[in-house]
Amino acid sequence: MNIRIGKNLGWTALIAYCASGTAAVFMLILSIKGLSPIDDHHFLINLFQGKRFDLYIDRRLGRFFPATAQEYALVSAVFGPSSWLFHLIEALKTAACGALLLYCLTQTGVSAWFVAATWSATFFSIAFADSSVRLLVGELNDLLLTLILIAALMRRDQTAAYSRKHVVFVGIGVVALVAGFFYKEVIFTMALVLGAAELQRYRLRKECPIPLYPYLLIATALAYLGWYVWWRGIGAGDSYISIHQIGIWDAIRTFAQNDPVVVFVVLPIAAIRLWTIIRQPQRQTLYDSFLLTASAYACVFLMLKMYSSYYFLPAYGFGLCGAAGVLASTPAKRARTWVGAIIALLAANNATVAFSDIQTVRQVANNYQRFVNATTDWIASHPKNDGSPRNLVLVGSSFGSRIEIVISLQRFFRYVGLSDSMWKVRVTEPTTNALVSSIYGFKDNASYPPGVGDLVVYTPFQDVVSRPPLLSPSYQDVFRSGSDWALPRWTLWDWTKLCIAKGSACASYVSEAREYTGYDVMLKDREPAKSDSASIIADPSYRVGPITLPQRLKAGQGYQLAILIQNTGKQIWPIEVSPASNKIVDLSYAWIDQKDSVAMYGDRAIFPEPMQPGDVAKITMTIKAPVTPGRYKLVISPLQEGVAWFYTDPLNRSNDNREFDIF
Repeated sequence: MNIRIGKNLGWTALIAYCASGTAAVFMLILSIKGLSPIDDHHFLINLFQGKRFDLYIDRRLGRFFPATAQEYALVSAVFGPSSWLFHLIEALKTAACGALLLYCLTQTGVSAWFVAATWSATFFSIAFADSSVRLLVGELNDLLLTLILIAALMRRDQTAAYSRKHVVFVGIGVVALVAGFFYKEVIFTMALVLGAAELQRYRLRKECPIPLYPYLLIATALAYLGWYVWWRGIGAGDSYISIHQIGIWDAIRTFAQNDPVVVFVVLPIAAIRLWTIIRQPQRQTLYDSFLLTASAYACVFLMLKMYSSYYFLPAYGFGLCGAAGVLASTPAKRARTWVGAIIALLAANNATVAFSDIQTVRQVANNYQRFVNATTDWIASHPKNDGSPRNLVLVGSSFGSRIEIVISLQRFFRYVGLSDSMWKVRVTEPTTNALVSSIYGFKDNASYPPGVGDLVVYTPFQDVVSRPPLLSPSYQDVFRSGSDWALPRWTLWDWTKLCIAKGSACASYVSEAREYTGYDVMLKDREPAKSDSASIIADPSYRVGPITLPQRLKAGQGYQLAILIQNTGKQIWPIEVSPASNKIVDLSYAWIDQKDSVAMYGDRAIFPEPMQPGDVAKITMTIKAPVTPGRYKLVISPLQEGVAWFYTDPLNRSNDNREFDIF
């Protein structure tokens, strides 16, 4: 297909769109300043120490990815290891995938808008986003390698005359796909199915001689499978698959949410075309072979009952190029339009999740580097008096599903030179996977409650979600990363439902659902007070710090504030319900109208711990303005449930209760 860009505004716009999208993702990847706690810690024990990277050769678990990270090993040998250099390589691979994918799609014969939809469905997919910002994910390499073969085969198929140049290109493509075996074992299924499908196609066309590449694909796939079975050993013990398997319906559901274009477009079109080919074998095309290849690869993971957000990524190239090629030749223009519209909608719907994932990984990596440096410096300068190691207690984590976070922390701390005798990692939750814990040598799987003198660490990786308090009386801040939040992991439909349809409540929904990306470390310097919720607070004295709100507030709108509050009374404020009573103390607010009547009570916010006399806490609270316009007084006050609001006591009249105009 020849595209004259200068004379076709649609194709010019397509090139500009794809180039700007590629540039945006490229710059986001380069803005990652350090190594991530996920996977990247492996670099510290090999490349950053001048050793070979052979992590993913593990016969015990059946993992054989010898090519993984070898591009980083190469540049490390020449220029020295550097996280920035590694991310530059990742960004370049991302750009190469975008360019090759665009080339392949434009060769199918579909319109510019259809190319834009299918390109977006890949480039802005969750699978592509998650693999493009993680250095040790081989699926991005496999997508790039499969696109090389796709481009070569499409070029050959569209040229009637025999050309040695095309033979060379196809040969390079076959080598590229075979190289993909060493980034992900399952890629051999692509070679096997593609080779078999193409061999059948040429036999039906009675083309003589049949090209060599189908035989090469089949032979290399079978040879690899035979070698892998021998290397792994029949009847071997626990494998990586057995550790990470989920239910079949869970696998189908999660892949459908993560990769809807593959599940709801590629697989159905492949099934329809397979039925057509069974009835009319002569109608098989190269694009049908692509569809069958992508479908077989996806079905392997469904049968293995394994899920990860990027597992389907290598199928996108074959699947979407195959779908585009098949639809380009169909006389049913309306069907092509509908499929293109569905692809565009599915791509747009998940693009917001993809952006959230990139933002999350970026902020986590950048925060992690600063956390490691600040925390190790603090531990080194604050040794315990008795010489015992300082406990680092990971809140909400266990030695099961979060085992990699623990190992990563250990390796980073050792890499910066902090002696093992000065610290020890603990977790607050019992193990969620005893097998994983035992494999990595963690036998003490019980939960550990933080004690006085321990460092309490809040990370983005928690089994039981708990967010760090802004200020809690029994804890001193050691480190706060600052940029702690990323956008919610919402689809476009979620944003439409929760923010466009319910505009006034949008800020509240976003606040509750946003992704925590920070690392907050606090020193526990006392045990929280014990309190009795059966006791009535006879001295409800308190003080609220200044609040920052505009004088005019929109009716029904929510405004998030950090409230500073102090217990200036003589009793402990209880926060835990006892069997005998539920007279706990919460923080809330009330709007008082011009008649001195309560127009509206707000939602409760809980204190981080029982508040002793003199204690100060900072609490996040969303203040919602009244729905009826007018002038109101805002009162922020503790209340004892079932007893009274503290602001009604005459002692508390001195608190600043500002008036606001609601419009």
